[in-house]
Amino acid sequence: MIAQCYSSPNNTNLFTPIYTRKSVTNKSHVNLSHPHIGFTPEASPNVNIFSSPLHTYLTNEDFDDQPQPIKQKFRNIYEIMEATRPFKALMADFGPEPIDEIEDNEGDIPLEDINLTPKAALNGPESEMWKSAMQTEMEALMRNGTWTLVPRPKNRNVISSKWVLTKKKDAHGVVTRYKARVVARGFSQIPGVDFNETFAPTLKMVPLRVMLAFSAGFNLELHHLDIETAFLHGDLNEEIFMEQPRFFEDSKFPKYVCKLHKSLYGLKQSPRMWHHKLHTFLMSINFRRLQAEPNLYIRKEGSDYVIIGVYVDDLPIASNSTTSM
Repeated sequence: MIAQCYSSPNNTNLFTPIYTRKSVTNKSHVNLSHPHIGFTPEASPNVNIFSSPLHTYLTNEDFDDQPQPIKQKFRNIYEIMEATRPFKALMADFGPEPIDEIEDNEGDIPLEDINLTPKAALNGPESEMWKSAMQTEMEALMRNGTWTLVPRPKNRNVISSKWVLTKKKDAHGVVTRYKARVVARGFSQIPGVDFNETFAPTLKMVPLRVMLAFSAGFNLELHHLDIETAFLHGDLNEEIFMEQPRFFEDSKFPKYVCKLHKSLYGLKQSPRMWHHKLHTFLMSINFRRLQAEPNLYIRKEGSDYVIIGVYVDDLPIASNSTTSM
């Protein structure tokens, strides 16, 4: 129990409600809506225990005239209340600490690049680098047959697209690459029409550590494969239409839209389609998926074997033979 109701010498209650702290092992008992989280008022839920006259009484002249045991009781109550007031002290018992600061990054995108718009980039001092990056992205999309231009369909949802521009930097903060990517605005997709299943498994850290430990213990060759524009290799099952990327509208058919054939970045089903494509390919070249971990694949030929982990588009590969890799 956090505090009990004590009375001053003139029989005036210093605070009337009795607050008890519920066991945090059963979180259904925690009143998360109350401003002092972790405490549930047994009497009046609208009374704030920390706005009681207790602090005023402790600093009043009448308090100095009270016997020492009475003084100590009030001091103990006040100290308990002060110690349990901070939100962090309560959260430490049954949940993570709250976030005090906003980190200066969003994933691997530096803060100064988050608000970089294509218009600002193309009119800025680095416009030539950004034009080259955007042209490279469009060429990659055309090579992969990502879409074909078709007349705008009637009574069909046409999702929008946007350019995402980022600077890749090394450990010293030096820009190593200007990266531009056409991203579909997946939030405008309609469930059941533009997508169905979206789940795609990802390699867990424990199997990855086991794989690395196994490689070190048996002196295996260990490599890492990063697949460029991985999602663009996935094939779509749904019929999805998208607006032409800004600044690269076709001059002959400016009113046409893109009928997508590949799982463009930003689509809700893109991770699933890419994983299905990779799984199908690995199974076709005699790899076997582990039942305990669906993102670990093994192929054994005689005394040689290869282990591949799948973490989206990053593939750690271990083998006892370089010729089998």
